[in-house]
Amino acid sequence: MLALLGVLPGWRTLDVGTGFGPVPMELAVAARVDAVGIDVDESVLQIAEAVRAEAAGRDAFIPGSRVTFTQGDVFDIQHPDASFDLTTARFVFQHLQSHASAASELARVVRPGGLVCLVDVDDGLSVTYPEPSAAYMRLTETLTAMQERRGGGRTVARTLPARLDEAGFDVLSVLLIPEAGYGPSQPGDLNRTFLLERFRAARQELVEEFISADEFDACLEQFAVEIVPAECVAGAHLAVIGRRR
Repeated sequence: MLALLGVLPGWRTLDVGTGFGPVPMELAVAARVDAVGIDVDESVLQIAEAVRAEAAGRDAFIPGSRVTFTQGDVFDIQHPDASFDLTTARFVFQHLQSHASAASELARVVRPGGLVCLVDVDDGLSVTYPEPSAAYMRLTETLTAMQERRGGGRTVARTLPARLDEAGFDVLSVLLIPEAGYGPSQPGDLNRTFLLERFRAARQELVEEFISADEFDACLEQFAVEIVPAECVAGAHLAVIGRRR
């Protein structure tokens, strides 16, 4: 998908909510860029920097590319107006309280004619057969409720073209990024481990408002050990590309 953006040598790019930094590093592999990644979580930025250093040590980046990571907030980007050719945000808006404010801040730092690319989830595009267990559904319902309370949610992707349009971007493309698979789901699988860690990280906030501690712990314990012989999972993310007016 990044190849569709037509990133040119010499571009300056910004990835907000960069996490472990895959987008800036992928861009630096493909073109000579000055790629900046920001995130509010200092701990993930430390891992991103370690990965960046290892990749640089293996000469993974195009000569002349630069990748840097700093702590930063999408609502208050510490860079001047019109200072980037491209901004990206991958699976960030589902967590944000004010989509309009975030889109406006992205518009501020993108030069006229520059690009933005947002990728996010929309659970309306997802199907699973057989249906997930009651324990898993209860956990995901509470997590979704927490995101919605914050202003985000699991259907945010469908709203992003309108948010970019309102912020001053011409929407160039809305792309569907499909994914599908069939197979077992068992304890210890990478996806299961990731989901368990995600639920555990949100436990304190969830049990304060959306579910009792006993029910949460019981559902998590059941989900951790359940065995699904085979399931078909299909879904898609949306990618929205805009050009600054």
